[in-house]
Amino acid sequence: MILGCARFSMSRWSRGEAVSIATIHAALDAGVRHLDTADSYHDGGGPAHDNERLVARALASWRGGDRDDVLVATKGGRAHAADGSWPRDASPAALRRTCEESLLALGVERIGLYHLHGIDDAVPFEESLGALVDLRSEGRIARIGVSNLDADELATARAVVGDVACLQDPLSPSRLDHLELASSCPVPFHAWAPLDGVRTDEEARAFPAFTVAAERLGLTARQVTLAWLRSLGADVTPIIGPVDPTELAESLAAPERLDPEDLRTLPGRRSRKRACAVVLRGDTILMVEQTVGGRVWWTLPGGGIEAGESALDAARRELREETGLEATSLTWLCDAPCAIHLAEVPADHEPALDPDRPDADELTGVAWRPLAEVADDLQVRVVLAALAPR
Repeated sequence: MILGCARFSMSRWSRGEAVSIATIHAALDAGVRHLDTADSYHDGGGPAHDNERLVARALASWRGGDRDDVLVATKGGRAHAADGSWPRDASPAALRRTCEESLLALGVERIGLYHLHGIDDAVPFEESLGALVDLRSEGRIARIGVSNLDADELATARAVVGDVACLQDPLSPSRLDHLELASSCPVPFHAWAPLDGVRTDEEARAFPAFTVAAERLGLTARQVTLAWLRSLGADVTPIIGPVDPTELAESLAAPERLDPEDLRTLPGRRSRKRACAVVLRGDTILMVEQTVGGRVWWTLPGGGIEAGESALDAARRELREETGLEATSLTWLCDAPCAIHLAEVPADHEPALDPDRPDADELTGVAWRPLAEVADDLQVRVVLAALAPR
């Protein structure tokens, strides 16, 4: 996990510098090697770079390991005003100035990871990114990250920057709008404010899926949340924000992952595109299967190949008729990574419309096996189609 340090410098949450530094030391002693800060993490209107200086003092006084093994990520392009607002200034001049100030505050010659803290609508996005590319070329920062972007904005950032190190976006039980992006993100996804909605037991009651799972597993709702986030993908990492060693210990005790059975009742991953498989034997389409995020979405009995149609044409027509979508690509597949239902589907078969229902064998009562094991034996062919997003 990543240790988010923002709350150490905000009087609303801070327990004081001694406790804050003790928490940072405890995280480092436990093996955390990524600290997250920003020039704007301070009380509104307070001294800029205050949190960075605190992180620097904590690292300077830590005796448990090599400070050079710790990645410190900071950000620029966003301020914290006295009225509590977060105005943005991501002009190249401002980013260069704040980066230089961050270097001084952290006491380093090069920042390991520097984030653009968000898009400034008054500045062309590409100009802000270009400023960070220049700072990287000059050796002032090692890697570039981005924060608070959607999928299209991330694509723009990757086109300008090239190697974007990671994306920071909010993701929590109460903020699921980036769930799809997290599950399919082309760069590592760092979830900020991951415990929003479950920070206290009282708040967590509004999210019974997490509290019920916690009771069943003997965990807290916060621990279930952190494990759920990490189960969304190998590159999804929560940025925890404990204010003292006790909160830190609870977060670090969360399981690395949740079992599929435990994930069924929690918000699940979804693909940006849906995939369909059409199973054919001779001139008969046995069935159409659609999956979302690796789960069976529905199955439908297929029809025959009409006169003059090729098998691919028939598959395309079947997909159009059954889904209302045009296939953007059709590929013969003999080693599908997902399980394909290869039995002839009864005429009265009911489609499985709910992606959160149990596995397909429980829905249909028939065996499901990986296609690679049975395709040749059953003399079937499969067309795998990528569909345009619904």
